Amino acid sequence: DFTLSDLDGGKVQLSSLRGEVVVLDFWASWCGPCKRGLPSLDKVAKWAAAENLPVKIFAINTMERGSDEQRTSLARNYWEQQKFSFPTLVDLTDISVSDYRLRGIPATFVIGRDGRILNFHGGFAPGMDEQLKKEITAAVSGKG
Repeated sequence: DFTLSDLDGGKVQLSSLRGEVVVLDFWASWCGPCKRGLPSLDKVAKWAAAENLPVKIFAINTMERGSDEQRTSLARNYWEQQKFSFPTLVDLTDISVSDYRLRGIPATFVIGRDGRILNFHGGFAPGMDEQLKKEITAAVSGKG
């Protein structure tokens, strides 16, 4: 479980999302593969919203350098420039990186309604959006 802030200062606690499928994508402003993957995730977020699926999609900005203010500014500037349709959270302590035992980013997780990790994608690959749609559909129907 974790509680992280979004860019507006709101808090998101992972355990409060039980009952919904959750997609987490870890990224940083300096990470080229992350930047290539986020538009695909935005397509998935728009698809899930259009289908009215019980899915929450969050990017988690982590592993940035600098003060808390600098790190938040890097995330905010990139997010606002891209105009993504889903929120990013900011992990200023990088605790989620250690909690999820990440060795690199981007890293994407699909978490089932029961809070268990169903799927993991390390890195970015073309076509990942279609794979995520399949995984989300299976998770929503309880077959994931």
